[in-house]
Amino acid sequence: ATVTGGDAATVTGGDAATVTGGYRATVTGGLWSVLILKFWNEKSSQTERRCAFVDNVTILPGMKYRLNALHEFEAVNDTEA
Repeated sequence: ATVTGGDAATVTGGDAATVTGGYRATVTGGLWSVLILKFWNEKSSQTERRCAFVDNVTILPGMKYRLNALHEFEAVNDTEA
């Protein structure tokens, strides 16, 4: 499945899904999913994307993720979402 949400969306997909979120979105995917998040790069004045693979080692299935200030994936607990 391919699941897409816009800016500030919460987007969830199952196993082997492609999950895409816009600026300030959180994404969650099942095992073997690809997570994609969009952000605005001030230096290059363009939209860019970061991707992560749900491998059950560094990116966990069922966990919410967002981009931090360095545009890296970080886990989000339910009290922060």
